[in-house]
Amino acid sequence: MFLRLLAEEVRAWDPALERGLALKRLAPHGNAKREPSATQVRRFVDEARVTGTLEHPSIVPVHHFGLDLRGRLYFTMQRVPGPTLAEVIELCGRRDAMWTLPRVVRALLAVCEAVAFAHDQGVIHRDIKPSNIKVGRLGEIYLLDWGVARRLDAVDIDAADTPTPDVEDGELERDDGLRTASGVIVGTPAFMAPEQALEMSPPYPRTDIYSLGAVLYRVLSGEPPHGSDGKDASKTLERLLEGPRPSLLERAPHADAELVSICEHAMARAPSVRCADARDLAQDPHAWLDGRVVRAHASGALAEFGKWTRRKLLRGLDLSSDCA
Repeated sequence: MFLRLLAEEVRAWDPALERGLALKRLAPHGNAKREPSATQVRRFVDEARVTGTLEHPSIVPVHHFGLDLRGRLYFTMQRVPGPTLAEVIELCGRRDAMWTLPRVVRALLAVCEAVAFAHDQGVIHRDIKPSNIKVGRLGEIYLLDWGVARRLDAVDIDAADTPTPDVEDGELERDDGLRTASGVIVGTPAFMAPEQALEMSPPYPRTDIYSLGAVLYRVLSGEPPHGSDGKDASKTLERLLEGPRPSLLERAPHADAELVSICEHAMARAPSVRCADARDLAQDPHAWLDGRVVRAHASGALAEFGKWTRRKLLRGLDLSSDCA
């Protein structure tokens, strides 16, 4: 059964500073207008606190936290106009002149750096996906929706929650969970690491690494690894648990070989095979953008010489390419 955090985000206006804000609040849900459970309240408070403590250029700051006039919990954040990365990927796939593959990879690199910062602070996001990444008007990149983020030293509250009977068995959004015998799986199955779905261990950095690789998979192939974005979540979860995802080379035979290698390394089914952390993962897309050796694809003196030669030959040329 799906379990939805009863939160809504609306636009707000700060008259003192004359600026627009995004306001997120807890509210009754469904026809019965039930109040949020204690666990949902704790998750909401945790999201505000976690987001408020992660001071990074690619994490939207929290301005204020409190109760509104109706006694509902809320917090306000900077409003970020602009498309999500999901929309950007669609533009890139349609050969939009503004969104070349290198620019999309550059956006994903910024997300890697934000995730690396969060991991340094002991925070795991647990729901990295294109629709949770926003591109600002000036090209700023933001990783949003920390509603199911987990501190490594925190007590697990997921298993303590109770199912909500009338929630529809449909899309698994950023703050939904899928109830199992042992608790609640949080995240989005289309971009979720296998061990996160299996509840094999508490979340740790390599679960986010897999999701970052899954976003790159979406960039290169045009679709998520195990199903459509967030739809038919139960079936997607089944495919994730059944075995390896469809080969990226099968879905996107013309994709850049080095980016494919980065993706495959990040999405290794065994967590121990993946990059140790997001900062380590970021080195390869950074190298790809700079025309240097991508470690996940090749290494050694011959690879270094080949890259050096290529940089010399292609200097000054337009190196942009297209998404799937």
